[in-house]
Amino acid sequence: ATTICTDKTGTLTANKMTARATYTNETDFSCTDPAMSLGEYVKSVPNSPSQSTLDMISTLIAVDTMDETTLEMDSGGNIKSTSGNPTEVALLAFACSLGNNYKDIRESTKGRSTTGELSEFLVEGKQIGFTSAR
Repeated sequence: ATTICTDKTGTLTANKMTARATYTNETDFSCTDPAMSLGEYVKSVPNSPSQSTLDMISTLIAVDTMDETTLEMDSGGNIKSTSGNPTEVALLAFACSLGNNYKDIRESTKGRSTTGELSEFLVEGKQIGFTSAR
């Protein structure tokens, strides 16, 4: 991502943010209907990106957001609770509205999962700047 969006009034008054637009495949997808999520909008338009592109967007969001940022959805797809950075919460909600579960993505990504051996990730040399004093 090359753009971080902020909403001065919404963030200050409610500490909540919502993703309302994305630029993907050289197309600006801007959802102006407040009753519709950005993901619902992107998936409903005739020039919607392929499912593999939407899945990649969700994967990038899930992997690149902090563990401290979480989102709990109810069975109807509504946000029940959140924690962490409001911008990242909005991005996680976007990923969920695209039909992907950010927790599943995090858990299935080597080096990002909270289960398994961290050493498996470190052995492959993917951790930059890691040193161990012995």
